[in-house]
Amino acid sequence: MVKFVAKMELVHLAVLLSAIFTVNGNQIDVTPDSNTVQVRPGEEAMMVCKSSSPISFCIFQQEGAGSPYIIQEGITHDNGRITKVDDEACGIKISPVKDEDAGNWKCSITSITDGVSTSGDNTISLTVLKAPTSVTLNAVRIEVTPDEPEAKARCTIAGGDPTPTFKWTLDDAPVDVAIVDSGEEADAHFQEVTLTPGKNDNGKRLECVADSKAYTDEDLTNGLNKASAVLDVQYAPEFQKDVYKFYGLQAGSPFEISISFRLNPLPTNINWNMHDGTIVPMGSESEDGKYTSNMPVASDEEPTLHTVLLTINDVTEKDGATTNKLVVSNAFGTAEISFQLEMGDKPPTGEDSQNSGPGALNDEAGTGPVIAIVIIILLVIVVIAVAVVARAQGMLCFAARDGVNDPEKGKFSALEKEEDATPEKENKDILKKDPADSAPVSAPPPATTAEKPPAGGDSSAAPVISEVDEKKSNGAHSPNK
Repeated sequence: MVKFVAKMELVHLAVLLSAIFTVNGNQIDVTPDSNTVQVRPGEEAMMVCKSSSPISFCIFQQEGAGSPYIIQEGITHDNGRITKVDDEACGIKISPVKDEDAGNWKCSITSITDGVSTSGDNTISLTVLKAPTSVTLNAVRIEVTPDEPEAKARCTIAGGDPTPTFKWTLDDAPVDVAIVDSGEEADAHFQEVTLTPGKNDNGKRLECVADSKAYTDEDLTNGLNKASAVLDVQYAPEFQKDVYKFYGLQAGSPFEISISFRLNPLPTNINWNMHDGTIVPMGSESEDGKYTSNMPVASDEEPTLHTVLLTINDVTEKDGATTNKLVVSNAFGTAEISFQLEMGDKPPTGEDSQNSGPGALNDEAGTGPVIAIVIIILLVIVVIAVAVVARAQGMLCFAARDGVNDPEKGKFSALEKEEDATPEKENKDILKKDPADSAPVSAPPPATTAEKPPAGGDSSAAPVISEVDEKKSNGAHSPNK
């Protein structure tokens, strides 16, 4: 009891001294660590003020509420909910935070040096975050039609402190919207937007998201921060192709024709207009029993994709090489598609065709290999042409240019000389060297007789050979022995 009284007296004394020194003292600088503090209810808030002067006393007080709180080691307030921040000369810690703690808090610092007091103060804004109480859209389904292609939505966010901001997403992805109107209604905020979705956006969720720090992780997991509406994009029927071809019909056998299309909403009418004048509505059989039509079947993955099936129960030769029509209608229009029927197997062409069975297929197996072969032939022709030109011009690796020392060229020259070392080649070379020798040779003159040997005759003297004979031999023959 005595200890409690002593503490109370100390508190009152500190307040009194602070008041006295504040009146008589000079101003000192006081700087908060942060001018604003934001926390959720139940969390912990810490506000700290500092000064370049020695801190003798520190007081925090909420503007317009209650008494000041002296911040000193060992002193607590509000049953221990308000205490001093550890290792800070002037800091207040509130834990847990209550809604009523929100507001401006003034921190006052008094510095006493040599009996002279100086003081200063500053303000910190404490915001107790409040999550919005609700997020709603004005519709759970938004229709978009060819007549009204824009989707309009109004989102309302009730409550929240600070004021939440609006965000819009399409299947959790950010989406651009045009803001038409926004404002406040009582304690709620609203925003009206428009966007123009495409056909592929049908069935997607347009979401209004309240962006607020007050939401807890659990709130976000539970989706309390958003509201959504499903887009219902409606349009007339659309076929996947312009023309279908079906091959494989055989006389006397049944044949199935399957065609797919997209539309929203569901078809109101489907007719098969056959080449023989028969009209077969969906889900019916022709009077003669030749044709049977089923009801359209929607895809599990894509609700707007539908498939219809027509069965020719007994194919005849007249069904071949014919053009027929499928006509589909819904609330927003009518579309028709032509399809051709052919007997026998499909030819190997790149035509867009289909054998029996659901869906249409692109068959270009006949054109792919042909194109590849043509390209290879062209490449071979180009290579051969380049090689011929290069050899003729002495380019690339076929021959060395004139005046360029090419050791390989010498080897080929030597071989040529060896091959040409024949009498006929030599005679031709001689004729080329001596133009006179190439002139026509007249009839040989009478043979010149050898002079009579001198007396005592030397029978070993060599016979005299005419000049013509000598030229003819040209060293190609050995002298007569």
